Amino acid sequence: MPFVEEPVLEPGERIVDTFEVRRADDVHAVPGKLWVTTTHLRFRAHLFRRGPRGRAVDCPWSEIAVIDLTGRSLRRGPLRGGLRRRLRVRLSDGYEDEIYFVRKVRARAAQLQRLREASRL
Repeated sequence: MPFVEEPVLEPGERIVDTFEVRRADDVHAVPGKLWVTTTHLRFRAHLFRRGPRGRAVDCPWSEIAVIDLTGRSLRRGPLRGGLRRRLRVRLSDGYEDEIYFVRKVRARAAQLQRLREASRL
């Protein structure tokens, strides 16, 4: 995806995979890219969607408790993406989940869960 700024990596950190996502907030789905690295999950918003909703997200593997899928829900109406399963990253502080719309969500969730488990070894 053009117009997405790459994250600055820590020494020794390397990129394992990248893919396009939309990060869900209360009302919008912000387009961007998710970088899967050896130490973090890093989201960067599309250049034209930065700001309060397009903030960068950096989640160290050590702070990620669970990676799974959200359930389907029409709670906010049929046009809010509730019919699609989304990738959920639950942080160990329990404060807030990071929710992403992504293609092949089941395969991505399984891939990220394996990487999270491997990072704990």
